[in-house]
Amino acid sequence: MLQRPENIVGKFYNYKGTGSIILTVIVDAHCCFIYIKIGCHGRISDGGVFRNTEFYTELENNDLYLPQDEALPGQIIPVPYMLVADDACSLTIHTMNPYATDLNKGSPKRLFNYRLSRARRIMENAFWLLASLFRIFRNPIEIKVESTVVDIFLTCGLLSQLSSFATRFG
Repeated sequence: MLQRPENIVGKFYNYKGTGSIILTVIVDAHCCFIYIKIGCHGRISDGGVFRNTEFYTELENNDLYLPQDEALPGQIIPVPYMLVADDACSLTIHTMNPYATDLNKGSPKRLFNYRLSRARRIMENAFWLLASLFRIFRNPIEIKVESTVVDIFLTCGLLSQLSSFATRFG
């Protein structure tokens, strides 16, 4: 959380009327940040921010060199690699998001939403790990320059990746 600088009036306020800067990250299955975009104004929707990133453009144009589609275990139909997203992002061939309707207990759609939310926990774990490595993220950040906050997060994200890489590959 970032404390709002005193001289900024409205560009970093979200729809709830509180100050915010949007952070867009993509995390792999090992809690490693593979893409970080920070600094958009709080009034822009999360899905709109993602659609306006270079990552999204390259994803939709198949310029990311993703692995070939593969069949899931026990299946024969190949499926593309997917990003697990929340309902703010639009459904595309490479993004998977939950069903938005009110679902009956035991329905396949509700089960899908439950399993998708478990997959999204990896992203939450990545932030927990980042906060456990760098105490600056445990409290509101009290600095006045927006670009400094961006630098702090990007630096900590990079350092956490180096730490993770060293742990896995010694």
